Amino acid sequence: MNKEYRFRPYVGPKYGTEESVLMRRLLVLGASHYGVDADNHDGNLTQVVISHYLDPNRRVNRKNKNYTWKPTHTRFYKAIIGDRCVGIDAVVKSVVFYNYLQTFEGVGPEDKHPEKFFQKEIKEKNEKCFERLLRELKPEVIIVWGANVRNAFPWELFSAESRQNCDKQFPSICHCTLKGECSMDIDVCFSAHPSSPKWFYMQEPRALFSALKLFDA
Repeated sequence: MNKEYRFRPYVGPKYGTEESVLMRRLLVLGASHYGVDADNHDGNLTQVVISHYLDPNRRVNRKNKNYTWKPTHTRFYKAIIGDRCVGIDAVVKSVVFYNYLQTFEGVGPEDKHPEKFFQKEIKEKNEKCFERLLRELKPEVIIVWGANVRNAFPWELFSAESRQNCDKQFPSICHCTLKGECSMDIDVCFSAHPSSPKWFYMQEPRALFSALKLFDA
């Protein structure tokens, strides 16, 4: 994976293979990481986060705030799975997870700086890395977490018709075409962030995700 990424994506070992439990290649597009630049993670922070999510020994401890983000991922994957007899771990190992913002948004969740999504240098890096990811991993479906990424979504990478045909309602699914010599069609689903109160007011998320036809009927 290219060194230009500040935070390289987690690519599940079954992504895009016959062993995947999903019928389509799915990119889960999160928003951002929190931390400080002095943290030594060598670009692998996203992989570390997902490995910790899959580790049953790393339990949520609200007293010292360890792994309090885990229920966010669980809530999301349960909505994707619905009533199917599929384990969360199997789904996680079948997807790509990537945080769009290629710098820390803040020190912690209480230190949010959504304006970073639109700062010129950061914005250009976000778009460049995102395009590279799309061309390298060729997802067929993208599920976008939350308003920050939705507002910063790089429509210039896609055909003009893609945005024009996008349902203005939220949540929504847009049928998009990535521009360029190797163009590709991608279904982009704009969802509330699973940690947001809006998630609970969103119309049944299971129905929304079911429309993406991720599983064999």
